[in-house]
Amino acid sequence: MFSTVLRRLFARAKASPRPLFADAFRSYTEGRLDEAERTCASVDDVPRADVDYLLGLIAQARGDFAPAAERFAAAVRGREGEATFRYSLGEALVKLGHLSEGKLGTLLDAFKTDQSAYDVSTTEMLPSSLKDSEIAAVSLDLVKKLSARLAGVVVKMAPAPSCALTGESAFNASVKIRGAQSLGLAMAADLDLAKKLGGAATAYLGKTPSRELVEDALGEFLNVVAGNAIALLERKGAHCELDPPRLGQLPQGGHCFDLVTSAGRGVLVLSK
Repeated sequence: MFSTVLRRLFARAKASPRPLFADAFRSYTEGRLDEAERTCASVDDVPRADVDYLLGLIAQARGDFAPAAERFAAAVRGREGEATFRYSLGEALVKLGHLSEGKLGTLLDAFKTDQSAYDVSTTEMLPSSLKDSEIAAVSLDLVKKLSARLAGVVVKMAPAPSCALTGESAFNASVKIRGAQSLGLAMAADLDLAKKLGGAATAYLGKTPSRELVEDALGEFLNVVAGNAIALLERKGAHCELDPPRLGQLPQGGHCFDLVTSAGRGVLVLSK
């Protein structure tokens, strides 16, 4: 029986203009493993973590548990919050003798406990300095809703002690809301997440867009979030304005929220 994750991915890939992942998945389910592997080399219609996971399943079907473990590990690195990826990695390590079944169960239980932090409501996530900020609560909620509605990306978030996603692998953008209620809204995202969110807010980014184009598109996504937040507040008589997006470095300070998504990793930063 195939996992819920793969069934969901397969359904989404079938709707893609180039459903290569769906073709690869179909070949895998029908036992044409070499064909599935060849097709995976050209897949560009789903995030890389999903491709790595399917390649792991192909290797596992051949009984090649070492390369399967490597692919599952790559999938976990690409999307750390996906429990199915971790379970498959654990199963491969058990087959290789690197992990006992009892230890695997203990590690999975610990992971579930860790993930419980992401089940907190939006209002409960806000730090004390933003508890009374309606625009902050609305913006957090809209990041989740618009990610799902526009990009088909499921987002889980939790307060983070620091903005850990930095360096060349991070694509950064920020916007500033000013007026009756003010808020800085910034995001750092890996390439998969930045392309998915940004691509939903702008024209298709292409297969290998430049860093500037990806960050510009991510800024447009934040524009959409902030614009909707402002519209909701203006219905209540609170007038606000929105500055143009800033690209590159994240602003200093602020409160960080770890984003674990179905497309990649990110960090959201709210500041007054």
